[in-house]
Amino acid sequence: MSKLPINRKTRSVLLIIAICGFIIYQGHRERQNLHKYKLMTIGQVEETSEYGRGEGINIHFSFIAKNKTYKGKTRIPIDIGFSEPVNYLLNGKNFPVIYDSTNAKNNCMLLMREDYLKYGYTIPDTLYSITEYLDSLKMASN
Repeated sequence: MSKLPINRKTRSVLLIIAICGFIIYQGHRERQNLHKYKLMTIGQVEETSEYGRGEGINIHFSFIAKNKTYKGKTRIPIDIGFSEPVNYLLNGKNFPVIYDSTNAKNNCMLLMREDYLKYGYTIPDTLYSITEYLDSLKMASN
C-alpha cells in the first residue's frame, strides 16, 4: 500500500486543527475540574476593565488559597457603558470565589445569578441586591 503524499499546506492545516482541538479540550477540562474539585473562599475585587468590542467587563480580583495569594479574572456580559458604575459598585468589595483545589489558578468569582446556579450555590442574602443589579445590566444574547 502506498502512502499518499501530504503537502506543506495540508500539514499546516492539520497542525492548526490539532492545536485548536487541544485548546478546546484544555478549556473543557479546566471547566470540568473547576466543577468537580471546587472549593469556595472570598476574593476582593481589585479593578474592572473593558474587554472586546463593547462585549463586557473584566473583573480582576485576588484571593487566598492554601496560604498563597492568587489573582483571577472573571468576565461579565455587561455593556461597557456601565463600566464606571460597575467599577464603583464592585471595586474593593468581597465576593465568593470558587477555585479548583488541584489548581487554584483555575478560578471564578461568583457575581451573576447564572454563576451561582452553574456551580450549585445559592446567592447569599447580603449579595442578593448586587447580583440582581448586575443581572439587570446583562446584555441580551443575539
